[in-house]
Amino acid sequence: MQEVTFSIWEQLSENKKKKVKKIIFPGKVKQVNRPTMAFATMCKNEEHCIGKTLDAIKGYIDYLVVADNGSEDGTFDIVKSFFLETGLPGSWHLDKWYGFDQNKTLMMSYVKDKTDYVMHLDADDFLVGDFRSDIIDSGIDQYFILNKRGESNYWCSVIYNNRLTWKFCGVAHTIIKCLENKDLQIKKIEGGDVYIDNTGIGARVLDPEKFLKDAKKLESQYWETLVVDPDNLNSRSAFYCAQSYRDQGGRYLVDALKWYSKYITLKATWIEEEYIARLEIADLQQRINNNDSSMNFSIEDVEFSYLNAISIINDRAEAYFQLGKLYNYSKQYQKAYDILLGAKKILLSDVIDKYQLFINEKQYGLWINDELAVSCYYLKRKAEGVNLINEVIELQEHKYRKKHYIKSLEYFNQL
Repeated sequence: MQEVTFSIWEQLSENKKKKVKKIIFPGKVKQVNRPTMAFATMCKNEEHCIGKTLDAIKGYIDYLVVADNGSEDGTFDIVKSFFLETGLPGSWHLDKWYGFDQNKTLMMSYVKDKTDYVMHLDADDFLVGDFRSDIIDSGIDQYFILNKRGESNYWCSVIYNNRLTWKFCGVAHTIIKCLENKDLQIKKIEGGDVYIDNTGIGARVLDPEKFLKDAKKLESQYWETLVVDPDNLNSRSAFYCAQSYRDQGGRYLVDALKWYSKYITLKATWIEEEYIARLEIADLQQRINNNDSSMNFSIEDVEFSYLNAISIINDRAEAYFQLGKLYNYSKQYQKAYDILLGAKKILLSDVIDKYQLFINEKQYGLWINDELAVSCYYLKRKAEGVNLINEVIELQEHKYRKKHYIKSLEYFNQL
């Protein structure tokens, strides 16, 4: 017994229920007069978050598919309750685990053609804001929404033309591609009030070697795609291998540096990944200096890495901000002042509009004031430094730094 409706499933013995691989929920909700949208997600042991994920999208969807990879907690009960409370049609599937790429592709096959569009989020991603589903235009094939994770902002595609066939590729940090030979129409859903809260609280976060396992898989994928690379995964494998080693931390920071350094030697890479790679190289050079006595990088080495990042993309603030901090640390206060003052003029909104990858919102605008005030203090620019602190000291988003700002004002008052 592989496939049953929910009404039949309810009547089965516990032993027979365990043999079911698909439960169909007929639903009661009528589809509205607009392009219809399904929601598809994949999960395993996500009882702590999947309810919040589903609740955030329930007002915008007409169909639901949940592909479960073997949950042993209360995930299914939460999904079942959601179906019954909302009256949405859809299906629950129990799939053997093959890998992120294969299982996500399988998930998309379950939902294909059920609606005009399909939104896909991981089970620990949350839609935030007043998402107006009526903006979905049947002429667009792929929509991007801003994702936020901590201080980082990045654009990801999450809504797809459900009349097309979509395939996920890669052992980790998957990409999605359309299998039809079509010039895709792509659009961003813009507006700061709508974004995906990518907090990363899924069940995998409980694995202390999560990032190391990803790194090893991506490293293997890099070597496997050196010659034959039909899905264009090779350079991406190197980049996210480095990211994963970095996130694992500890003794693996040296491996991260190795793979970022390898990435910047590759051809046909993405300029935004190269920018981030050079930023990370500079950061790792400093972290390794503190952690590994067998390696040593000079201030000039780190400066060179930041300047290389700026030479690639000169209208993002992160490299300027971090280089300014380096100059303050190395007592080059005039250099720090000049470069931080320039960084402060770069608008976060312009960068988010133009770029896609890992935009650090706390290295723009008023977030630069504190570091710039350090330069002002040592350059005896008292009035300017005090004004910089006063600009931010009462801001709600800076409240956790208020004690630090008060201390800074005390230092300035002693000049």
